[in-house]
Amino acid sequence: MSDTSTTPETPAPARAPANERLRPPRARAKPWLSIAVAGIAGAIVLLGAGALGSEYSENWASITVGIAVVAAYLLEYIAGRVVQAACTTIVAFGIPTFVTLAITPIHTYNGFRMIVLLSIALWVAVFMVGGTRGRALFLALAMLGAWTFAVLEVGHVQDTARVLQSIVPFATPTYDFDQPDCEFYEYDDEGNFVENQDCAAQYEAASRRPPLPDYSLGIGLVSLLFAMMFLAGMVTNDGRNANGLGTAFAIPALIAITTAVGAFALKLDSIWFGGVLAMIGGLILGSIGNGNRRFTTWAGALGVGAGILLFTGDVAEKWFDSDSGLVLGLTWIVAGVVAIVAAVKMASPHDDDYETATDS
Repeated sequence: MSDTSTTPETPAPARAPANERLRPPRARAKPWLSIAVAGIAGAIVLLGAGALGSEYSENWASITVGIAVVAAYLLEYIAGRVVQAACTTIVAFGIPTFVTLAITPIHTYNGFRMIVLLSIALWVAVFMVGGTRGRALFLALAMLGAWTFAVLEVGHVQDTARVLQSIVPFATPTYDFDQPDCEFYEYDDEGNFVENQDCAAQYEAASRRPPLPDYSLGIGLVSLLFAMMFLAGMVTNDGRNANGLGTAFAIPALIAITTAVGAFALKLDSIWFGGVLAMIGGLILGSIGNGNRRFTTWAGALGVGAGILLFTGDVAEKWFDSDSGLVLGLTWIVAGVVAIVAAVKMASPHDDDYETATDS
């Protein structure tokens, strides 16, 4: 008779349903100061390469910048991560610099279009081929370039250039009208050097142009469409656990949403309506990043806060017909308390948990 003992088998723990199993986020590099400094230093090297070539001509400047871009791209394959950060900066921002220098001088607005399109194509090529430390940066730049191109086309490049020319400090005016055949200053009968009033009047008449058309509605609609596509890309990549690629969509989405809100508010010439749109856009952006992306969550919260300030400030001024600090201060205090109560109501039991989240 054998003395055998049996041990009851421990049942395996029940496996969670597939839709409840969350994959851990991929590890991301920590934000070290050495890497950040190297990235900024890369921009300085790129600037130096351009300045070195410009000593001779614009063609030489494009050659030296192009050499710096190619050398930085090849160096990334063998360099350490600190040097890789510098190389990534050189490649990312050296691409549009090289294209601009290669195409300059620009005689028509098609030249500007060519700069944007070629830069987008090269950014996408580097992203697809790989080999750089921050591939997501090139995707983000390409998407920002595509959005910029679309917005400028809706607003017409030439009109956009006229607006920028009027607000850029130290910009040299360019005249596309026939200049009168006269001199601004001349000697009067007494030998004094004075302004020629008739000539100044001729120049003023020749430079008169019709007011810029209002493209704010088109810009708002295009920006809204791009924002929706960017947000969809971010959500899709986060769902695939590709947080790095999702990050590439975050900042373009924020810029597009902000532009759409500003354009719609400008079209209706309404501050309070712009505040409402800012709150809606902030809630959408923050909800997508909620519990997952710090930058997106905080950016959405800032949008909500800006919307509250704009809406309540404009409404208080119109309702009370006063812009006094007392009315405005009390209005903002009440609005802030209401927002805090709303935040408490929308909080979930897991909002105190410290879990892994991406930085963007």
